[in-house]
Amino acid sequence: MQNSETPTVIHFAGSSLDVGGLLSYIRSMAKHNGVHNVLVVQKGFKQTRLPFMKLLELPEGDYSSLVSPGACWDSFKQVFWLRRKLGRDSNLIFHAHSRGGVLIAIILVSLGYRNVVATIHHNGNHRWFYHLAHRALKRRMIFLCPAMKRYYGLEGRSWRDCIPGSVTPYLRRPGRTKPPFFGPQSERLLTLGGCGIVVEWKRWEIILEALGQIKPELRRRIRFVHVGDPLDEAISQDYAEKLRDKVQQYGLENQVEWRGHQDDLNEFFSEVDLLIHPAEAEPFGLAVLEALFAGVPAITSSSVGAADLFDSPANGLTFPTNDFKALGNLIEKLMAGSQTFPSVDRASLRPLEPEFLGARWAEVYSRLEGEPTG
Repeated sequence: MQNSETPTVIHFAGSSLDVGGLLSYIRSMAKHNGVHNVLVVQKGFKQTRLPFMKLLELPEGDYSSLVSPGACWDSFKQVFWLRRKLGRDSNLIFHAHSRGGVLIAIILVSLGYRNVVATIHHNGNHRWFYHLAHRALKRRMIFLCPAMKRYYGLEGRSWRDCIPGSVTPYLRRPGRTKPPFFGPQSERLLTLGGCGIVVEWKRWEIILEALGQIKPELRRRIRFVHVGDPLDEAISQDYAEKLRDKVQQYGLENQVEWRGHQDDLNEFFSEVDLLIHPAEAEPFGLAVLEALFAGVPAITSSSVGAADLFDSPANGLTFPTNDFKALGNLIEKLMAGSQTFPSVDRASLRPLEPEFLGARWAEVYSRLEGEPTG
């Protein structure tokens, strides 16, 4: 920035609860991006995860949706006070994270404000909106990974204009020196892990259906351990009940364990051999990155953005999205030794260290003042 004072970045999340990967993303870079960071949330928001950040509270509203005029209006109203703040302070930067925040970013840039940037965290259904955002924001629009650019029909095999999140230092473990041995003579137990909230688009049932079709003599040597809770919403609670019903349907009571929320994931990652992440069209998948930093390789659906980090078998393997038969076959091949067991490539994770990504954000913030609008 041209002014020598340290800039302040207001991260527009608009969250009401301290859950989800978006807030983890903001926190992962806040210590290393060279600016003062303020988190914009709804009134009554309570921080439950470290590191705690300075908060700026908004009235209650829907800042994470574009599906209704009311939701758009909730976000649009915030433009008025933001114009005053940005106009008074040249060292203030608006960083959009939620869908409503991206709408605000488009409006601010169209009004001539330079100190605006947006991170896209969603593979949204309203692709027209994100195409509009890309035309308006150009280099101010940052994706999490190349898969997100491909999702929106943009050229995207490189990591240019992509900055993923990172993980907190306590999850960076040395990991195993070599993958576990499986083969025809092995009786080794395979422990699969799942990490994330219990919601339908995470597709946890794909794992249960895959286990249900595996030969009984192999299935007895497999465990699936899941950490994470359903949301308070009825739809999430109903989905959790359906998962428990599937466990009974496939006779997996001795293979499946639901552990709920875990504050410390180190024990979980030290226990599992593979993280299974079957989500459908997940923009990135921070749990996959957490697993890799903990030394645990992953298997993901082909539509999980973090699969861009895989160079088979380094770091992980993929299976076609929602194809439980393909996942089951892959697990069987790993246990039979006919598929190379993946292992973590530590060198490939260096560009994903918090210090490195924080430095990239410092560069983005420093260039904003000199870029043309529109």
